[in-house]
Amino acid sequence: MTPLPRPSRLYLGSRHFRLDAAGPAAVVGEGLGDDPAGWAAALKRLATDPRLPPGPRQLLISDRWVRYDLLPVATRQLGEDEARLLAESRFRRQYGAPLWPLRLAAAPAHLLSLALQPALLAALEAQQAELGLCGVEPWFAALWDRAWPQLRQFRGWLLVDEEDILLLAQVDHGRLLGLRSQLSSPSQPADPLELLTRQAALAPDAGHQVLIHSLNPPPTLPAPWQGQALVLPPAPGAGARLWQWLRHG
Repeated sequence: MTPLPRPSRLYLGSRHFRLDAAGPAAVVGEGLGDDPAGWAAALKRLATDPRLPPGPRQLLISDRWVRYDLLPVATRQLGEDEARLLAESRFRRQYGAPLWPLRLAAAPAHLLSLALQPALLAALEAQQAELGLCGVEPWFAALWDRAWPQLRQFRGWLLVDEEDILLLAQVDHGRLLGLRSQLSSPSQPADPLELLTRQAALAPDAGHQVLIHSLNPPPTLPAPWQGQALVLPPAPGAGARLWQWLRHG
């Protein structure tokens, strides 16, 4: 039986898309932009870009268009319907109406809700065949999956510095204890040190170890912070996936 080809992986941000190997390669094309009215046209241009490799493709979406909410609950005590009602109620309090379509990822001590911007999800579904999509996944979710072997051995902070957003996760040997984000732009760049300091004040026992994954020039952290690059294996991990959209069987 002939094995299926491994999908090529593309990171799609507001300003750029990038081909992904062990980590994102150099910028290779335009992104989506900030106006949803232009997303369909941008995706059509992406689908016909001659630099894209043939075969199935997995699209890794900037977390700029993703909302997360982490609930510290004992999920083993919740049924599926109860967990969804709880997640939807909390999500509305966090982000207001209308409720974005939610995906849930449960671990023994937490329930993580993920939602992709509805207009972007609709544009991706419309271009699914042209793009050859076998999956769409937020960048943080894909990064968590790929880095799972290292995260299982780590206690501290995971700082993800994307083009347009910072994400900071508190990690304890593979357990996700906290997740915060801050939008960034060329005119108003987010400050990783400020985000770390603020979240560390809420979790003083988390320590000062920081794993850093950056699509920009990596930040330099002063003492007492101890930053090191997140080392990614060449292929995605297994067993710790947060969620995919547009999955094929």
